[in-house]
Amino acid sequence: MFRLSYIARAASSSSSPAAAAKVPTQHQLDVLRRKTIRAAKVFSDYNFRQYFIQHTKDRYAKFELPAATPEEAQRFMTESVDGLRQMRRMALVNALYSQQRVILDPKAPAMEPLDYTQHAAPKAADDDEKQ
Repeated sequence: MFRLSYIARAASSSSSPAAAAKVPTQHQLDVLRRKTIRAAKVFSDYNFRQYFIQHTKDRYAKFELPAATPEEAQRFMTESVDGLRQMRRMALVNALYSQQRVILDPKAPAMEPLDYTQHAAPKAADDDEKQ
């Protein structure tokens, strides 16, 4: 498994023109896509989580590596690595300030049934004891 630092080094431009024009491989893009989706699944809020997963899938579906120029591929890879780092930071902040989960969220805890006996009217026996 590739580490993010390896992908970042591959995406960063160096001083030599041959290394700067190096096109990322499809495997590197696939690894980065999986890492980005995994980072999106960390969000505790259902809406954020679903948005970032869908956004990632759409973004990678639009990009076609064989049709891209080396500069476009390099820019896409660099932006994707930066986006992954940003998403990880946002997920951390989201976890710190998370609120009650949405009912639609499959990760939400099961709701407990309401106990209606706590709010029932006073019994007639209690009235007799007071008199």
